[in-house]
Amino acid sequence: MKRPFLFSLILLFVAVNVCAQAYPLRQKFEEAFQAYTQNNLGKARTMFEEVTKNAPDFAPGYNYLGLVLKEQGDNVLAVQMFERAMYKDPKYFESYENLGKYYYSIGQFDKAIEYCKKAIEINPAAVNSKLTLGWVYLLGKEDPWTAIDYLKAVVDETNAKYALFGLGMAYYMSNQSFRTLEMITKLKSMGDDQFASELEAMIRKGPYNKNSGSSTAIAGAVDQSANDKKQPATKDASRGSAKSYKVRLRAPYEIKSKTVEQEVVNPTDSSNGDDRIKALQEQGRNIPEQQP
Repeated sequence: MKRPFLFSLILLFVAVNVCAQAYPLRQKFEEAFQAYTQNNLGKARTMFEEVTKNAPDFAPGYNYLGLVLKEQGDNVLAVQMFERAMYKDPKYFESYENLGKYYYSIGQFDKAIEYCKKAIEINPAAVNSKLTLGWVYLLGKEDPWTAIDYLKAVVDETNAKYALFGLGMAYYMSNQSFRTLEMITKLKSMGDDQFASELEAMIRKGPYNKNSGSSTAIAGAVDQSANDKKQPATKDASRGSAKSYKVRLRAPYEIKSKTVEQEVVNPTDSSNGDDRIKALQEQGRNIPEQQP
């Protein structure tokens, strides 16, 4: 009778010890994430580095450390962290998503497509990857028809304003201005006069002529848009707006990704539609990125 009792005690001790170690790790991760959302990048970096040291197989730790490093301008090390997260957990789709956004930001569109498609393969609900692919094809590859497929999928799922704007631009670039007008109407009904004015300015100046536009594609990262506050997501977050995006961590909890406000060129600009596309392409080099 003593041996089974002793064995049970040993198992209980091990279980208690594991739980005691797991709680500080989770607490440390959440504190690091809070520092990140408050833009305290130095503190966030230190704490995420501690997380990766104490939990070397925890993929989200490397992913978020990569996001901090990206915002600090250390792109080389950031990419290494995203790749390490991918290595630690090949099914952690967010590492692929962030690599896709990074390669988009430096103009390596084929790699951006590869990684974002892999993210969607792992998680078909990876809305940010679809949105990124929409902009890659729209202004990176100048292929509005393929862009429409991805942007429409985002609009159908979230009705996000930035996706509506991109979809309106894709319709304009594919000479479907009547559909662009539909996007303008939707944007106005949502109170977004800036994006609506952007699209109206393009239509007023006539059909899009690819040959007169820039052949050098955008190299800016794109993520969800507009007024998305830095706060934890709940499991039942609504899917009706850009605010519904959430990061699904491979851990016993979920935390929402940090996002940024997307900027567009001045809607009062008097250039024609072709020049406005070119301006957006050039401005894309300076568009900040999240993320996730």
